[in-house]
Amino acid sequence: MTNELQKKVERAVRLLQSVARGYDGEIEVAYSGGKDSDVILELARMSGIKYRAIYHNTTIDPPGTIAHVREVGGYKSCVPKDRSSNSSSRWGCQTDSNASAVAI
Repeated sequence: MTNELQKKVERAVRLLQSVARGYDGEIEVAYSGGKDSDVILELARMSGIKYRAIYHNTTIDPPGTIAHVREVGGYKSCVPKDRSSNSSSRWGCQTDSNASAVAI
């Protein structure tokens, strides 16, 4: 890693740590399954913060992306508890292969 890149990594890690200091729980990180998202996850891991990554399956994601998200591991599918309602307060995480969002 070049010196310039190392400085950028250290700056990103410090930024994540400073954001996390303002919260008691986990920081939610948007995760698309792409290369940029993998970098953000690695920076979050390096920073030592409590976080969870959220992946939203748009139904147009290629099978390879979905497989990669599963490889990253430790996810639960998030689906509406009451499928007749769109209220975000009625969401819960469970195993459901048809879910549109997963916390990894």
